Amino acid sequence: TLDYLEVVDGGVDSGGAGASFFSIGIDLDLAALAGLDGAALGVEAYHVGGGNPSEGAGDYQSISGLSLTENRTQLAQIWYEQRLAGDALRVKLGKIDAFAEFASSATAGAFVNTSVSWSPVHASMPTYPETAFGALAWWQASEAWAFGLGVFDGAEQIGKTTGSLGPATLFGPPSDAYAIAEVQRSWSLGGTRAGSARVGCAHHTGDFARFDGGSDDGATIAYVVVDQVLMRECPELGDDAQGWSGFLMFGFADPDVSEVEQHVSLGATRLGWIDGRDADACGVGATWVGFSGEAGFGESSETAFEVFYEWSFAGWGTVKPDVQYVVNPGGDGAVEDALVVGARLSLVL
Repeated sequence: TLDYLEVVDGGVDSGGAGASFFSIGIDLDLAALAGLDGAALGVEAYHVGGGNPSEGAGDYQSISGLSLTENRTQLAQIWYEQRLAGDALRVKLGKIDAFAEFASSATAGAFVNTSVSWSPVHASMPTYPETAFGALAWWQASEAWAFGLGVFDGAEQIGKTTGSLGPATLFGPPSDAYAIAEVQRSWSLGGTRAGSARVGCAHHTGDFARFDGGSDDGATIAYVVVDQVLMRECPELGDDAQGWSGFLMFGFADPDVSEVEQHVSLGATRLGWIDGRDADACGVGATWVGFSGEAGFGESSETAFEVFYEWSFAGWGTVKPDVQYVVNPGGDGAVEDALVVGARLSLVL
């Protein structure tokens, strides 16, 4: 995946920057390969390079989900998964991306801006690029209800690059943990339009510096993620995904220790809008963060709007022209609102 985004008006500095993400992964069905019923093994490694487009925009929420401050090559995930109780219980152990399991939207992932799909209140979550060792379990209690729980190495909070490390910091030092719990409710409107709500909270056991100079023993956040199919083009076809889908996300954090006190994002995507282009997608979304009043920002919030069209080709590639507009970049009143244009190229082989 390659991103190129250019600040054409406002921001900190005009000009563009690119970011790249190259990933190789494999998921093995151990039931078929080794006769282990319900077992699977997953491995993912990736390289991230290039620049950081947010340096020109001056934004807080990150206009590209690929951007890092340094190049990185790492074994990001290696896990073992076991399904039990007739597949009702799923347990996973190893080095894991927590965002792949918790707090994610089925609709928002198509956007380029990080915070449209990932809430900044999850600052201590073990996810890209700082995946971490841990364990999780999901119980599918019924067709409508599911419950998840995960516990992970919390060393990233003090600056450890857990994404490029082995399990050493899982056992300390530091002896800090990140725990997350989630309840998921699924439904179908009219029998054809699927929807879901995910409600969860996470707690990190580490020490967090307060903006008033003290420290807190641990920090807790809460979140809500709602996805809903709004319209299906051919509802009589059970496997037809063309149509409109929407999402809404909320995040809440402790303003004494978190720069972001509240987060809201929402948007909609359309698959197959143009006749004859059934695999193309488009979307419009927005993301807003409310900054802690104690964190020293000049403005109380930052808002970003995004519009994209994703053109699919050859069955294995997409090109996504993208436009973003950022209001109050970085919560700095001295920085003009930024207009950003660019594109994302993705190849899946």
